[in-house]
Amino acid sequence: MRKSLVIAAHTAHQALRQPLFWILTSCFAAMIWASQFFTMFTLDDRLEGYLLREMGTSSIALCGALLAVLLSWLVITRDMDRLVALTVLSKPVSRPQFLAGKFAGILAAVAFSSALLAGVLVATVWQKETSRNIEEYADIEELAHRGPQGELGATVTAVEPVPPDRPFRAVVTLSRALPESDTVSDRLAARPPGGTFALGQLSIWKDNTLRNWLILRSWNEGGLGRLEVSIPQPWLDRMSGAPLEDIISPDEAVAALPPVGDARVASSRHGAVQRTWARFWSFEAPQIFKGALLAVVRVAILLAFAASLAPHVPLVVNGAASFVLFLVGHVSNYAFLSLDTASQPAWIRWAGRIFYAIFPNLENSRVESLVAAGREISLSYVCWSAGYGFAYGRSSSPRARPFSRARRSAERRGGEHSSMKYGILGDIHANLEALEAVLAAMEKHKPDKLMCVGDVVGYGADPSACIARIREIGATTVAGNHDYATIDKINVDFFNSYAREAALWTRRMLTKEEKGWLASLPLVELIDDCTLVHATLHSPELFEYIQTSYDAHLSFEQMTTHICFLGHSHVPVTFIQKRSVSFTMEPKITVDPNAKTIVNVGSVGQPRDENPDAAYAIYDEATRTMEITRIPYDIEKAAGKIVKAGLPEILAERLRYGR
Repeated sequence: MRKSLVIAAHTAHQALRQPLFWILTSCFAAMIWASQFFTMFTLDDRLEGYLLREMGTSSIALCGALLAVLLSWLVITRDMDRLVALTVLSKPVSRPQFLAGKFAGILAAVAFSSALLAGVLVATVWQKETSRNIEEYADIEELAHRGPQGELGATVTAVEPVPPDRPFRAVVTLSRALPESDTVSDRLAARPPGGTFALGQLSIWKDNTLRNWLILRSWNEGGLGRLEVSIPQPWLDRMSGAPLEDIISPDEAVAALPPVGDARVASSRHGAVQRTWARFWSFEAPQIFKGALLAVVRVAILLAFAASLAPHVPLVVNGAASFVLFLVGHVSNYAFLSLDTASQPAWIRWAGRIFYAIFPNLENSRVESLVAAGREISLSYVCWSAGYGFAYGRSSSPRARPFSRARRSAERRGGEHSSMKYGILGDIHANLEALEAVLAAMEKHKPDKLMCVGDVVGYGADPSACIARIREIGATTVAGNHDYATIDKINVDFFNSYAREAALWTRRMLTKEEKGWLASLPLVELIDDCTLVHATLHSPELFEYIQTSYDAHLSFEQMTTHICFLGHSHVPVTFIQKRSVSFTMEPKITVDPNAKTIVNVGSVGQPRDENPDAAYAIYDEATRTMEITRIPYDIEKAAGKIVKAGLPEILAERLRYGR
């Protein structure tokens, strides 16, 4: 899980660095923002608002779909095509972990883009509709008017002065309840939260005069409407607001209370401003962001297919297939409903059900019309849709295989070949002193052919000299992850800091011709009845490690020879497959002709089994013996070169301890 999260974080960062990501997001943001300034061929302002919301929400989904396909190509296909080393601090990463991390990283980038576009849409709707309405309301000084919802006729049945002797306020009881709606969206659409008029006027004829009392708040209680109103205060000086010297009697104060009788309850302009503001920020803006979230859910399903197709097919084919799926997913529900009817034969109904199960039901998450009409999208609906989307995406995302293993068959001798003696070395890591010591020791065995399992360069201070020496002796060589990192054929971002610094230093030291030789190295080579690979046979391009019997089992399944030589872990070990897989760390074994054998020959230039001596292997086909030998060399000279070259001192120090 941690490795997938690290890959996801790196992928999201990689996606955000793509110019295409920002170009697409900016184009759609500009299109949404500019739409407020163009007529939508309707004279109805309200309908134009609907079209603006629907178009904006659809644009968010379309931008996410385009990004899903294009980013799959940019950060999956290209990485696999360039044979990216999938290592986190030099630890192995499996293909499922790689794809899970890539999927999560791309989806995070798409979600970020959708959030930006949703913010632009909110600002656009505010600019086109809400701010204009608020300005219109705020420009009118008159407090009372007939509000959008009209006036409510009722009868005042009781009035309670507060306080009783000198009332500043009064609580009025109506004969009927104030109107409320069962849904949040309707309440917000017509009146403020709570379902009643927060501000407004109570109008009653009194003494042949229509008098008004300002409503401070209102609520329903026991099936009746209750209003708290402000009472005109005749005992206050109207100019200064200070109490008059002659305090009026309680009777005069009570005379200012609303009378019992027929009344009208009306909203105020000030209340309309409050309702418009509250509705937009408490309802409309969250609805737009919910719509954007559900667009990301649809894109998650599309991305699962796009990521699975990315390693297999070109971008154009992937894009076409993904968008056909996207379109079919939006009509799959209607197709199912048309096929699964009593009028259809049984086999057609079953075909419809199979079709409905195979193709995603994207229509459930298409909420553009709900956002446009201002209908409420409940949180439970969002959660259920998200659960369906991610579950479907997970179940429909197979473990994609790279479309090219870059495996090259070497020339094979025709007919039977005589028994050969092979000298095998690897993981030289630019350590010339260790390489020369190993080559000198090999001479006494007189091998017929020399083979190298990769990583000629990296870590050490003599990359050019080691390349020249390997080419001089004519060793058949396969590519290691440090060889490819040096020529920028794999991504060094997952290397630890010391390995990354050494790879970048080596890249600067090599000539164009030396880099060309490294680029020509294959991942897998077949020599007679031997296989050469740096890491694993089941995924040579991913540079995974064989550390367990199960890891070895996966490579045994890909073997077409009886013996395979590899390196990468810098630890000598031999795996043997008969009925089951076993391993041994004995330096000398007899190779069983009825079994398959994988031999890690250890490291020439940087052993990691706590033995600093350089390692190499000799395989004699005549006697079927394989022996790993350790040779001391001038470690201090090699370490001194590393320090003198300005490479990290830890690379020199670890040579002394073999780890």
